[in-house]
Amino acid sequence: MNAGDDEAAHNKLTQLETLNRETFVQTDDFIKQVFVSLYYRFQENPSSESTLLIARGTIAFESGNINELRRICGGLISLLPEGDQTQEDEQIKRMLSNVNL
Repeated sequence: MNAGDDEAAHNKLTQLETLNRETFVQTDDFIKQVFVSLYYRFQENPSSESTLLIARGTIAFESGNINELRRICGGLISLLPEGDQTQEDEQIKRMLSNVNL
């Protein structure tokens, strides 16, 4: 990149940030962190469906079945009441839907 080409530099930086984020959401650590967060959020106000997904997610977590854990996290986020879904939840849901399973 040539000095003075701020737009090109900004575009390259944006591309690198996107690639970094896309790579991170494919890691086992990311999905495990998401599941643990959702696990604790649903402990306060569980439903029969969330309890089932948490049980399945715990088995997937313990057995290392990350693909199943991704699907379960997507399901749990969808169960959050509209008012309880944060901007981060929506972003995670979008990222999970873009991951190749």
